[in-house]
Amino acid sequence: MHIDSQLNHLGIPFGTGNDFSQVLGWGRTPSKKNVLGSKLHHLEALVSERLETSDSARLDVWEVEITTHASGYVCLAGPHRHNRKQKGRKGVPPHASQRLVRKMCNYMSIGVQGYVGSGFEKHRGTSRLANILVYTRESAKWVFWRHFPPVTWFIGHITCNEEVTLVCPDPTAKSSSSPRAPLQIPMVSPLFLSFSLFVCLCLLLSRTNAQESRGKEVDLWGEAKEGLASVSPRSGPTDPSHWSPQLANDGKMEIIVIETMWSYIKKLMNIRRHVSRIGQFSDSFAIHFRPPVVHKGRWWDHLCLSRYAKENRICIMCDGEFYIIKDPKQVTFKRCAQIWALGRSDSHSKGRLVMDELASQAMKCG
Repeated sequence: MHIDSQLNHLGIPFGTGNDFSQVLGWGRTPSKKNVLGSKLHHLEALVSERLETSDSARLDVWEVEITTHASGYVCLAGPHRHNRKQKGRKGVPPHASQRLVRKMCNYMSIGVQGYVGSGFEKHRGTSRLANILVYTRESAKWVFWRHFPPVTWFIGHITCNEEVTLVCPDPTAKSSSSPRAPLQIPMVSPLFLSFSLFVCLCLLLSRTNAQESRGKEVDLWGEAKEGLASVSPRSGPTDPSHWSPQLANDGKMEIIVIETMWSYIKKLMNIRRHVSRIGQFSDSFAIHFRPPVVHKGRWWDHLCLSRYAKENRICIMCDGEFYIIKDPKQVTFKRCAQIWALGRSDSHSKGRLVMDELASQAMKCG
């Protein structure tokens, strides 16, 4: 995929979430239900209006590479339409592979949102109202019936520029200290990393970082004031004194975590200051997962484990696409491009990307 940095990209919302369109300031849905109109008149008017009321702003594009162990696979969530001519391993979807590479410009969620969304994709329909009901049903299944497997069951450590910068202690170990790394390496408290992990750009949108609410945006990273105890001791990318304001064009990516179910509900209710900030990473970094474990012993010893934990499967969401990963090995992030996009900029409001561009220019002048 080649991205021309000389082009100005413009987001026009057609789907249900429209994260990119929202962060540009154009809203979740177009003003007219028929976006195209007769002889494309509606589309022409829409594009003309945005060209007249917009400014250019930069946006970082990251490359995400997902790899699995030899016993695993990664695939898109949803109904698996098996091709009889395509043979594969038993229990493995025909379109699955052990390596997946894709672009990312908004955010990735590892854990809760991935599990709920993966179930939703199996029953997605063409009606927007029906899809809302399906998503609500899938959320209720996980909240009231199933058990979310903690991400600490899967994530072992994080490296930045091929150096271990963060270790997650094994939640099954008797000791809280990790034998995998020296003590001077910061460690993530299993309590704080036990629910869900978000890898995000500054435009983490659609219920996450920059969500429109009552005409304003909510910046979960910038407004988080608690949860620093989730990492101890802090140094390098996890040290707040090394952090800079979150911008869409600074070549950095932030990691935050959702601790409990109540914290997740507060996120959905747009209540602020409930997330824990893990760190701000630049250049390239990677999330490393624990080796697959075969659960042995008596069957009642594993009753509390969810099916996903037993099968070592984790679900993620990346820019609105949901994936299932069996026996994950590593997820690598690397900034690969920087594009220009047209965001709203008029007397009434400015898009988040435009505000980030103005802040970036002010920092250079200052």
